[in-house]
Amino acid sequence: MKSKSPHHSGLKGFIFEEEQLNEIDDISPHKQFVALERQNERLQEENLELQRLYNDSCFKNQEQQNQLDLFKADIRGAKDLHNSLEDRVGELEKYNDQLRNQLDSQKVRAQKLEASLSMTQQQFNNEKQILEQRILELNQDLMTSHQ
Repeated sequence: MKSKSPHHSGLKGFIFEEEQLNEIDDISPHKQFVALERQNERLQEENLELQRLYNDSCFKNQEQQNQLDLFKADIRGAKDLHNSLEDRVGELEKYNDQLRNQLDSQKVRAQKLEASLSMTQQQFNNEKQILEQRILELNQDLMTSHQ
């Protein structure tokens, strides 16, 4: 079974397998050095690429965190507005109930006043008839006394 050294699968990397490492042992020290230098350069390039990807990822994460913070602030603002509106609706409902109670009281009072006015109107009409009748009687008496 061959073992591989860890690497990033999405990037070009120089991978030494066990056989290749054994072959390097058979190569001259200068060639080993050159091969290791190349490997080191590739690893440095891969490291730079990974660092760039990491930095890009951090930047994107920070942007997303900033957006998330803005969304959270918007949500908090919306919740505060919602709660404020609910409070205002509650106040308006109480005020509406008070106005309805006042209206009901005014209706009852108006009905009582109408009943009282009706009785007063009836009394007035009765007294008017009595007075008209009395005037007629007095006029008749006056006419009979002049004759």
